[in-house]
Amino acid sequence: MTRNLTRFALAIAALFASLNEANAIQLTINSITKLSPTPADALYFNNSTGGTLNTSGSSQRQSSYVSAVSTTNAGTTAPDVALNTVTGGTRFASAQTSDSDGLFTGDATLETTSKYQVQFTVTAPVNPLYVYDLRIDTSRIGAFVIRDETSAGGSNNLGAVTGTFSAPSLPLTSLAALTGMNTSTTGSSAFNQSGFTVIPGITGGGSTLYTLTFTWTGRTQSTSGANGGDESVILMGVFSGINGDVGAADEYPGTSGRANPATDGHFVNITATVVAVPEPTTLVMAAMGFVSLGCVALRRRRS
Repeated sequence: MTRNLTRFALAIAALFASLNEANAIQLTINSITKLSPTPADALYFNNSTGGTLNTSGSSQRQSSYVSAVSTTNAGTTAPDVALNTVTGGTRFASAQTSDSDGLFTGDATLETTSKYQVQFTVTAPVNPLYVYDLRIDTSRIGAFVIRDETSAGGSNNLGAVTGTFSAPSLPLTSLAALTGMNTSTTGSSAFNQSGFTVIPGITGGGSTLYTLTFTWTGRTQSTSGANGGDESVILMGVFSGINGDVGAADEYPGTSGRANPATDGHFVNITATVVAVPEPTTLVMAAMGFVSLGCVALRRRRS
């Protein structure tokens, strides 16, 4: 009888495993949406609103901000088996430029707030064996560029990236922040930041919509001087196009020397990993333990 009960426990465990392998976990990027900058989020000082050229005789100063969003990985599907992963990814690219030339009073300065949102869905079956962990990796890659043709100079500042993670069944969570940076050094100064946040132990059961929101500020300033300054740029994957000069700081490669704009930007990579709780071997051993206890109790009754 003991042998039959042991076989029964193993058969139940095998049934759970076979049902599990027939199911799948899927991650899908639904959308990536720019929430700003809007006209209210871009503040221009001493140059024309909206970034169009402002001229007065031989004096001119201009600022521009452009941005673009894209999906780098629309999502993947995998069997709902321990240690399997599904992934998705997005990219936010931007370029911010302040450009001053000639004789005038005042600097070319631009302040912006970048804010965007990523929504993705994880579809996972109800499974007594497994849950999944979500990992959100972010990176901000690009360069500060100050192209100073005179003694005027300039400065660039990027505020810290802050982010939030929300879902209907989970509390609002702060994502790992990327620190702020600034420079007033002439030339190109590359930056590459990264961080991650893990949300563990999420139970499957249909489709769950998750929302990520990211925000940071930027400031560029091209300082006036005897012969004016030139470009102060925060370069993150696109170019503003306000200056068509050869070697312009807001172009690729331009003064920055960065050859591939596709590698710059704010990147978000999302990974869902299937985690066994408990592991199948533990489940089998527990079942066999219960069977053994039942056999001992049965023998005692007979004796």
